[in-house]
Amino acid sequence: MGLPLGSLLSFRMFRSLRITILDCPFMEIRYEVVSVVIRPSNSLKITFLEAKDITDLGSLKEAAKIFIPVGSTVYSARTIKIKEEEGFRTYYFYEFGIQEQHAALVAAVNGGKTYIAGATAPQSKWNDDGVKLRSAAISMTVL
Repeated sequence: MGLPLGSLLSFRMFRSLRITILDCPFMEIRYEVVSVVIRPSNSLKITFLEAKDITDLGSLKEAAKIFIPVGSTVYSARTIKIKEEEGFRTYYFYEFGIQEQHAALVAAVNGGKTYIAGATAPQSKWNDDGVKLRSAAISMTVL
C-alpha cells in the first residue's frame, strides 16, 4: 500500500480502508464501519483548476451536496481549521442520518485529492458507539 505522492494521510491506516466490527452480545449482530476514501477532487466537482483546499469545492453548505446523500437528515455540519506550519488546513465535518443509519464524515483536500473519513452505525446503536465513531472520523489528519 503506497502513499499518494506529495501528501500523507494520518489515520491509523492508508488508502481505502474498511473496518467492520461485529459484536454479538445476546445473539444481536452489530455493524459499525469506518472508511477512508481518497479521490481526485475533479471527480467530485468539475473544475479547470486543481483543488488545493476543501473550500475550492464550495462552502460548507455547497459541498454538502457532494458528500451527503440526497434524502439524508443533517444533524450537524461545521468547518474545522487546523493550524499547520504553512497556515491553516480546512476540514468539513458532517453528521447525518439516512435509512436507519447514522454517519459522521470529515473531508479535506490536498494536492488535487480529496480525503474523506467516514464512520457509520445503525441509528439504534449510535447512542452507544457514536462518540467513538465520530472521534475516529475526526481523527483524520492530512499531512
